[in-house]
Amino acid sequence: MAEIIPGLTTCSICDRAIEDGDIIVATTAFIENDQDRFAPYHDSAMHQECFQKWSMRERFVRRFNLEMRKMVRADGTYQEMRSDGSIEIKTRPNP
Repeated sequence: MAEIIPGLTTCSICDRAIEDGDIIVATTAFIENDQDRFAPYHDSAMHQECFQKWSMRERFVRRFNLEMRKMVRADGTYQEMRSDGSIEIKTRPNP
């Protein structure tokens, strides 16, 4: 998960500082290729307000969910992002 230091960490969308009390979207690392168009936004933090207005939000959420379904933990759980940027822990159904 992205390390967030209030006042120092900046939003990967607007580049303004994230302050104590800001509602944020934070992601874990899920992109392997540094040249990927979403690379600047993975393992990062964003103001939720910026995320909601972001033109690439829907594509980012789809991509996050596609990649995270491949990263199933030993207990069968994985992360899934909702359209508002919140993360839900899901359990992969038994085959």
